[in-house]
Amino acid sequence: SLDIAYIDNLRIRTHYQDHGWGIRSRLETTTRNIRFDHNDTSYYKSLERCRLCVCDHLSTSATEALALNKPTILFWNSDTNKIRSEYVKYFDLLRSVGILYDSPEDAARIVSKIYNNVNLWWNDNKRKNAVSLFNKVFALRLDNGIGIWKDTMIEIPKK
Repeated sequence: SLDIAYIDNLRIRTHYQDHGWGIRSRLETTTRNIRFDHNDTSYYKSLERCRLCVCDHLSTSATEALALNKPTILFWNSDTNKIRSEYVKYFDLLRSVGILYDSPEDAARIVSKIYNNVNLWWNDNKRKNAVSLFNKVFALRLDNGIGIWKDTMIEIPKK
């Protein structure tokens, strides 16, 4: 469903362990001229180089992209990726502003639509506010984050 004009710009970053799934070889046999991001490059360096991050699963990678304010499209099957009821509203918010989709086809269509103006799309106030709220709950970035973790780890045995 991705516009053919953007296939040449696509880079796939597979998990560093294939677990016998053969994802890379399956993609190579189904998609012409597909390019892969090398796992010897850090995720952050790879993220810096891309215009738009598209993530197909609920993961730390997706959350980190949002925390770093990288334009991001997410998609996964919501039937197999269950969200705890108290957090559904945050994911529904991402859905409502066009960041989260339930199918790869829907995600590909939006990528094709926004690709030439990603920053304009990403910097829409509704989208920025949704990402900010999501990050406050799931990707809090603090200057003293390590100190807070240290204090928490010291307190746990006391309780």
